[in-house]
Amino acid sequence: MDVTGKLAKISIQPILNNIELGQLLVAYDLPEALTGKFTMRGAVKGSGLTSYDFSHNWAGKMQMSMNDARLNGMNIQQLVQQAIARNNNSVQGLERYDHYTQIKSLQAEGELNKGTLTLSNLLAESEMLNAKGAGNIDFADNQCDLTLGVRVTGGWKGNSNLIQRLQNTDVPLRVYGPWAQLNYQLQVDQILRNQLQDEAKNAIQNWIDRNKKAKDNKELKSILDK
Repeated sequence: MDVTGKLAKISIQPILNNIELGQLLVAYDLPEALTGKFTMRGAVKGSGLTSYDFSHNWAGKMQMSMNDARLNGMNIQQLVQQAIARNNNSVQGLERYDHYTQIKSLQAEGELNKGTLTLSNLLAESEMLNAKGAGNIDFADNQCDLTLGVRVTGGWKGNSNLIQRLQNTDVPLRVYGPWAQLNYQLQVDQILRNQLQDEAKNAIQNWIDRNKKAKDNKELKSILDK
């Protein structure tokens, strides 16, 4: 620690084990957007010890993980399932959702620079949801911008073929904006388009198999091979 200047200059290697993240956020006047048991290892340095200093004057790298976490104010499973159901009525999600995303385990690498935490290799798992991705958290402006690949593995009912595809496909999801009112963008069109193409190809193949001597077989076969 160097205290010769106006602000204390500090270099530390913090070790946090299973502390409640919500309490830490409150202590630094930050919204409780994410709560749960938080563990961190890293090396950081900066000047000053106030919440403003942390949001502007600190930098470093860290490894982070969480258990029994909640992303408050947004249910990612609900977003994905309702978006799919709106575009394809052959599948549905749950009838009722909580107003948060339950996360069994989460881990990520982070690099802090002047109040912006850049996340990489983010992995999250829960009972019905897996996600991976990267992004930025801006502590100074209380905003985030995360790009995720989300795979909803449970809670579906309806078309078994489409459900199987959805359970094995990462749905692109962007979560961004102020923590108090997060926005999102989902891209489900390509997934549903691929499903329709597969269904059409299967229907054509079944027709060919039933009508092996039909004159149009070669033309239909060429469509399947595209």
